[in-house]
Amino acid sequence: MAIALTGGISTPHQTDAPYRMCAFIIKYYHAVEKFGFPIYTDFMVALHPVWNPPVFQGKGKRKGYFEGWYHKHVPTAGGDSIAVIGGIAYDDQRRGEAFIQFIHGSRTEYIAYPVEDFRWENGRYQVYIGPNRFSADGLYLHIDRPGIQVSADLSYSSITPLQQRKLFSPGIMGWYRFVPRMECYHGVVSLDHEVYGNFQIDDNSINLTGGRGYIEKDWGSSMPESWVWFQTNSFADTSHSVMFSVARIPWMRGSFPGFLAICHTPQGQFRFTTYNGSQIVRARIADNRIEITFRSREHELQITASGSSTGGLRAPALGAMQRTIGESLDAQAQVRLTTIDGFVLFEGRANPAGLEIVGEAAALLQDATMP
Repeated sequence: MAIALTGGISTPHQTDAPYRMCAFIIKYYHAVEKFGFPIYTDFMVALHPVWNPPVFQGKGKRKGYFEGWYHKHVPTAGGDSIAVIGGIAYDDQRRGEAFIQFIHGSRTEYIAYPVEDFRWENGRYQVYIGPNRFSADGLYLHIDRPGIQVSADLSYSSITPLQQRKLFSPGIMGWYRFVPRMECYHGVVSLDHEVYGNFQIDDNSINLTGGRGYIEKDWGSSMPESWVWFQTNSFADTSHSVMFSVARIPWMRGSFPGFLAICHTPQGQFRFTTYNGSQIVRARIADNRIEITFRSREHELQITASGSSTGGLRAPALGAMQRTIGESLDAQAQVRLTTIDGFVLFEGRANPAGLEIVGEAAALLQDATMP
């Protein structure tokens, strides 16, 4: 049996199943390294949601499950940002609904649809909820309900996906993506992109052309008990984007604090995560203000953010959209990225930013901070 790791595969016996599986894995690994991600074979097509976090992950799941995509839009001419969430949720009794909710300033709305109105496309992120469409290419909304009328036809360009997607690290969660039965999984679709089109809420028409956008998602059974989330791409230099999340993660019979942070710059994307050995070396929270510092082996990311007006959004608990959490879309932030010896790679102010502080966040950050 000869395997040439650099020159290809030599197959001595075509019916040697274990060998053929080994050969497939090696071929797939080399294809990923050479051509990028994703590369699909017949085998990977069957498994592609695992390797492609933006697409729908919930096929066949009907009990205690949710999945939702978060689209944030920031206009260039001032005014409030708009975030729209589309998704599906089933409680622990298998009762389900599709939904769309949005936040604009402090106003929030939740619109429920029958589960039959939820549809998705295989192999790419494109989800339909009734006549509404969510995708990495844009957002189309037509909602006409008593007390709320929304219409939007937005297109996105210059999508900024995650870099360095590897065979065993297909998304922002790294190898945690493969840990079974986690309460909540997280994915990033686009760290930054340009937005074109109008968004109308009742009689209020908002021109988003030239604005900036961001897309992420969550799926699982419940959102965490407590967390802090931050995101902005509203710097004077629009080539930068920053997000972080710190959450209490249930595992077995206990829990642990986990975190992820990413700073996108023209020089590359800098990750600070639990799984790559980074640490939180400083964290302080008071009211709706947070100061936090992440440190990896080579870099340090300092973020200070504070919000004011907060809107209430529904969040899942065992799949049922029955929790209410607060989100601010008008936070202001200061971000500083340096090398470990203090050389400044990026420093800037951002306005506006998104900020969520949920549950016992002070205790969470105390547990997450390096002693």
